[in-house]
Amino acid sequence: MSKKIQFNDISDLNEIFNVIEEILPPKKEEDILFLKKLRSILKANSSFTKEEPKDTILSKIAEKEEERDIKMVDLAFSRRDLPLQLSVEYQKNIQAVKNQLQEFKEQKSINETTSRKSSHKSLFPPEYYNNILKDILHIKNQIPVYKTKLDRTKEIILSEQTEPKSCKRSMFDTINNIFNEE
Repeated sequence: MSKKIQFNDISDLNEIFNVIEEILPPKKEEDILFLKKLRSILKANSSFTKEEPKDTILSKIAEKEEERDIKMVDLAFSRRDLPLQLSVEYQKNIQAVKNQLQEFKEQKSINETTSRKSSHKSLFPPEYYNNILKDILHIKNQIPVYKTKLDRTKEIILSEQTEPKSCKRSMFDTINNIFNEE
């Protein structure tokens, strides 16, 4: 019982022998006869299955894809209301998320304001703020005094530039005395 070798096409067998002849070309008459007999024996003991050309395989795949696409389009047209329902549901979900975010922001701001108030009370006593306010009022009251002192200094400098009679040292002493006054 001999097993048959299976080839897709007779050209496969011819290709095998062409490769053999390229690798080891027959030089003698005996080698040529041996290869011919081997070829005939292989042809006799082989079965050839005709494979479909690749074009037909691709066309079958394309037909299946088209059928699938047609089914999808048919399904889409039969359920026209589905996108509308989904968009309404989507809008509801978005609105719910926005509401949750708004509530979260409001809660966070409430928590921050209460924590600020409580933290200020615990960190700084009211006397501290009163002292700061007193210092600010004192500084505001001192601004006109310093402004007048600066104006007097400016007058002295201008008079010294126009009338260079007096000594520079006395001008600096006068300015120094102006700022040391209370």
